[in-house]
Amino acid sequence: MSSVPVWFDSHCHLHYDYAPKTEQEIVNECLSSGVTHLMTVGTDLDSMAKVAAISERHANVFHTVGVHPHDAIQMADDSIARIEKASSHPKCRAIGEIGLDYHYNHSPKEIQIRRVD
Repeated sequence: MSSVPVWFDSHCHLHYDYAPKTEQEIVNECLSSGVTHLMTVGTDLDSMAKVAAISERHANVFHTVGVHPHDAIQMADDSIARIEKASSHPKCRAIGEIGLDYHYNHSPKEIQIRRVD
């Protein structure tokens, strides 16, 4: 019995601009290279609809929703509710980008902590 490895890219950003390549070309390249599934990761509130739409266009693409810690300072009081609602999409598999990231200090530690608390 031989087993064929299944490759799953668990963190990509198909909503970024990779011109001149198109979204479809990138997905096709992955498939031809043996990557059978992709997880396109939302990075902020604006990207939630974009990654959902991408996952709807491709049977082998799923998505996450969230706000990168660098952008925590831009979150409003209703942001968590918006993320929770977006996470109910049938192809959403996780909440993320999210968490704490103090490397670049784009958002103060106190704000990052408050937004994930």
